[in-house]
Amino acid sequence: MQLKIISYNIWDLPLWFVKNRKKRVKDAVKYLASSGADIICIQESWHLGTRKEILYKLFSEAGYFYASGRDKPILYGNSGLVTLSKFPIRSKEFSKFPPVFPILGQFQELFTGRGVLETVIETPLGLLRVFNTHLHMPDYYKSRQIRLKQMQSASEFIALKNKDGMPSIFAGDFNEDKIWDAPDFMAYFKKLNFHYPFLEREDSYASTYRIENSFVDMWPNNYDMDHPKRFDYIFLNNIKKLGIEEVSYKPLYFNPTLSDHDPVEIILSDKK
Repeated sequence: MQLKIISYNIWDLPLWFVKNRKKRVKDAVKYLASSGADIICIQESWHLGTRKEILYKLFSEAGYFYASGRDKPILYGNSGLVTLSKFPIRSKEFSKFPPVFPILGQFQELFTGRGVLETVIETPLGLLRVFNTHLHMPDYYKSRQIRLKQMQSASEFIALKNKDGMPSIFAGDFNEDKIWDAPDFMAYFKKLNFHYPFLEREDSYASTYRIENSFVDMWPNNYDMDHPKRFDYIFLNNIKKLGIEEVSYKPLYFNPTLSDHDPVEIILSDKK
């Protein structure tokens, strides 16, 4: 028995500089729906019109259950988060990050609805709790402080939900490059008993935000792009309780690319 899990920021921002939104998102959804993934965590599914309807329709037709965070117009707090599962979703809960004051220079965080989406999924191996998140984007002014505040909020929510010791994963776009080398971020994962898969394998460090991606090599995405970055991750907690462990963890590179981010995939297996 194995579980395949994919996390993907699909870049469906309703802004003028976001290229080829309709076709890209439709192609990305078609790929994900046919990928064989058991669980999919999507970020930046911010469009509430036709593309969201297409997303839900295609995934439903492919046999997926789905849960979303706050589905509201982006200026009124849309989370952009959707978690999909081939197995029944027993429950869901969304925890919105607290407001970030304008003194930090990031007015957009006052209008979006970023947070953490928790789903409890009934897999054939037992219950699995999935946390899906999207932290504040890197930019010119105090963005890292905002991400740390959001990470603190996420960790408080996760600690509360994980008191029962249920196996869990924590996936998403953390917008923090080389997070394994960031002690202030890793302190939260360590406290929550989440571990980073395959620290000894090169694939675990491969980039998911690359200048050779044409959607990255454009304004404003190419801010501070002197080197490729890793922004997207999947962390694990108590997975062995399900009788499985990680056997593969890597980004997936598409040609042509379908987003400014590359998806990450982890495979968990009993190795039998």
